[in-house]
Amino acid sequence: MNIAIVGSGDRCVQMLDFLNSNRSGGIGIRIQGVADAQGDPACRLAAEQSGIPVCSDYSAFLAREDIDLIIDVSADPKTFQDILTHKKKTTRIMNYQTARLFLDMCRIHEQQPSAPDSILRASSIYKTVMNDFIHEDVLVIASNYQILDANDALLKRLGRTREEVIGHNCFEVTHHYTSPCAVGNCQCPLKETLATQKPFTTTHVHLDKEKREHHVAISCYPLMGPKGLVGAIEISKDITRDILMQRSLMQQEK
Repeated sequence: MNIAIVGSGDRCVQMLDFLNSNRSGGIGIRIQGVADAQGDPACRLAAEQSGIPVCSDYSAFLAREDIDLIIDVSADPKTFQDILTHKKKTTRIMNYQTARLFLDMCRIHEQQPSAPDSILRASSIYKTVMNDFIHEDVLVIASNYQILDANDALLKRLGRTREEVIGHNCFEVTHHYTSPCAVGNCQCPLKETLATQKPFTTTHVHLDKEKREHHVAISCYPLMGPKGLVGAIEISKDITRDILMQRSLMQQEK
């Protein structure tokens, strides 16, 4: 996952330390740059020591095709809203509150990585991030297409419980298909991600609990385990309104 950081001071340094310490695991973190409008020496030094480019204006990140996630650690609501408004549709954004949860997970792991209470706290934070901070549909999928987890946003749209989704194939749940998505119809993001071990983006048509069609922009990220690639994390954003608006404009131009 390609990440850009917006912010300054201790928060920026802490986030850089956290991301750098987790580059070799998880979903393959790559820090593409830091935007520090205040020019904080500590933040710039931490970035430069890791070979990460630093700029003063975060707008440089907004149109880039290679940025998957922007982490705003500035704690400035205006900055977050501006990034949210002007970023590309395929780029995700995480605010400072969510970033703090990830930092807390890092501290828990460093202090007592295998202690039962630490595991419980980390699990609680994971659930909070999945269900309270990520408002788009999220699936954690194994390499055999089976769903390992799903967030509340997806379950609500489908009108299903977590128990009704976990263990089933992703194509059954989102498309009502009996086999994986075909290339001729729609590219399978899981298949592409497993083949390249890199993030993959595409658009699909998913069905909700009323079997109504929803156009979604999908970002799929490789999920790494101790022994290598184990599956993927799939994040879907509903772009139906945008698609319908584009079609309406095209009809008006004819």
